Amino acid sequence: TSLSASEQNELYQVLLRYKDHLTTRPGKCNLFTYRFQVNADKPIVSYSRPIPFALRPAVREQIQQIIEDGILEFSTSPVLNPLDGSEQRSLNPIHGPDHERTTSINALLQRFHGAR
Repeated sequence: TSLSASEQNELYQVLLRYKDHLTTRPGKCNLFTYRFQVNADKPIVSYSRPIPFALRPAVREQIQQIIEDGILEFSTSPVLNPLDGSEQRSLNPIHGPDHERTTSINALLQRFHGAR
């Protein structure tokens, strides 16, 4: 990390101050909606590697939980992508460009910290 000891301590204090607002569970941001632009002339199908039978109930339970939490939703996309994310490179050619620029981490930290 590039933070000095005092900066690390300051960050730790901020995290402690706002710990009631932090969670280890995944959440959902309702501030904006993002839609992936997929430019596929024909359906693209990639299958997941098989999930071991011993792990399937836990995987089903986790998927059901993130559906109930509103993080994951059903889709009618012509692209079937593996559950494990192993074939992401095959999606790069059909994914439309995203021209929106994200805010730099330094700008976000300055706004959060109150610096100018």
